[in-house]
Amino acid sequence: MRSSTRTKDTIVRLRRFFIMAYPPFRSTKARTWTNFHQTITVGIKDLFTSWNPRALNTLARYNAMTTYLQGFIKNRIAEKTTMRAFGSGWSWTGVNTTAGGVLLDTSSNINKGMNLVMELSEESVLDEHKSHYRDLVLCQCGIGVKKLNQYLERTKRSLKTSGASDGQTNV
Repeated sequence: MRSSTRTKDTIVRLRRFFIMAYPPFRSTKARTWTNFHQTITVGIKDLFTSWNPRALNTLARYNAMTTYLQGFIKNRIAEKTTMRAFGSGWSWTGVNTTAGGVLLDTSSNINKGMNLVMELSEESVLDEHKSHYRDLVLCQCGIGVKKLNQYLERTKRSLKTSGASDGQTNV
């Protein structure tokens, strides 16, 4: 019995290690950023890329990233640095930039970003939506429209509309 308890404690510690051992935000040291369509270039303090922490299940990864993101935001506030999260940089305007500030790339391109999708339980939605909770999903802010459409198609669902292109990201 004691050995079993020790083993479970070790597993819990290892799980915490794997969630916390790999920082999900990495500085690129970039001093300028240009959007996808090359209509905006802005001077910035830094550009960070993001990766979801490793964990045993999607909810644990989502919760760990939420904690990391809260810390990232608190650090920017403490530095008195403006910050903006962006996805694939698809916007033709500067809406997703902050001159002289920090940008956080949440896009799920090239094996990075925030791209989790989760099914919702009936208990997790408001009463007025309980009758169709199976139609809903929770997706992270960096998921690309293409990846979300692929997930939804596998589960016999779809977005009502997504425009003429699927290069955008939900942020």
